Parts: sequence; structure tokens; C-alpha cells
Amino acid sequence: MPPESSLRRAARALISEIQDRVLDLCSLDFPTSSPASLGETYAKMARSIEKGIETTTDERVIQFCVAYLKRVASHLRFIEGASAERIPWALTSPFERLLQKLAPGVLAMVRSRWSYNYTIAELYDSYRTAMKSFLPRTTLTDCFGDDNAKFYLISVPVIERRNVLLHLVLGHEVGHRETTSLSESESSLSRHGGHKPAHLVRSR
Repeated sequence: MPPESSLRRAARALISEIQDRVLDLCSLDFPTSSPASLGETYAKMARSIEKGIETTTDERVIQFCVAYLKRVASHLRFIEGASAERIPWALTSPFERLLQKLAPGVLAMVRSRWSYNYTIAELYDSYRTAMKSFLPRTTLTDCFGDDNAKFYLISVPVIERRNVLLHLVLGHEVGHRETTSLSESESSLSRHGGHKPAHLVRSR
């Protein structure tokens, strides 16, 4: 095992704090199982980064890992914002089901945020992109599943969490994504001479 350095100790401390915080957060009351799934993903990411640190002697890699662990730690707020205390039960399940219907197999989670904005963001792709520079593909698959696995974070302003009418904005955001998907399908269709390629054919 490479010698212990201050960077390595800092990384281990962050990993321990992330794992402890995930356990605390997952003990909260949630409307669905999605927050617990995301918490488990963060715990897997921390364990995977720890294994990567154990096998490298490159201080630059460890420095990047420390910086990235801080980013992961900041994302634990997503789970806290999805607690039943912070988000209406009646809103959470329908929107998660809607996204899963539009994109079968994906995971989705509704959370409240302090900034006044409605957004839908996919998390796993950015995590894969950052971690593939220092972890093998098999480890990334253990963390996130295959390359098609997605986790959508649906964010609503905490101050409007009980305003059902304003949450129609989320439907608008979902519409943007579905329109983009259809547009990409049409573009691919035209490139293939009017015949839809196999990966775009959906079973009915």
C-alpha cells in the first residue's frame, strides 16, 4: 500500500464523513424509495474512490479525488431536500412515475431547493464522466449500472413546495426533454433514409 500522506488522510476523512452523513440522511422520512437509492449510490461512490486512492501513488490523482469528494458531499443536500418534511407527498410520486413512464428504467427524485428555479437534471452521466478518469469501467458499472442507467433530479423552490399550480412548470420542463428526445429521433430517422435504427424502435 502507498505511504500515507496528508492528502490521503484528507480523502479518508471525507469518505468517512460522507458515509456517516448518508446513514443519517437515509433515516429521514421519504415519500418514495428514490432518496435511499441515491444515498446508496453516494456511499458506493465514496467506497470506490477509497479503493482508487489505495492503489495509486500519483498525488495529482489523490488531489483530484479530494476535490471530487467535496463535490459529492455537497450533493448530499439533494437527499435532505427530498424528505417528506421538505416536499409534498402528493407531488413526489406522480412526477417520479411520469418520468419513469417517459423513460422506462430510469430513477427520479423530487427535492426542494432554496434558489427559486424549477429544473430537471440527470446526475449519473456527470458522475461517470468525472470518475472514469481514475476508476475502471467495471467499478463505474457497480456504482451506476450500465451506461443507459439514469437518475433524474427534479428540483422545485422550497418556498413554493405547496403551490400545486406552480408545479405545472415541471410539466413544461418534462416537455422540453421529451421534445428534445423526439427531435433527436427524427434526426436519426432522416440520416437512416427513413428507416428507424434498432436502438430507436420501442416495444409497444
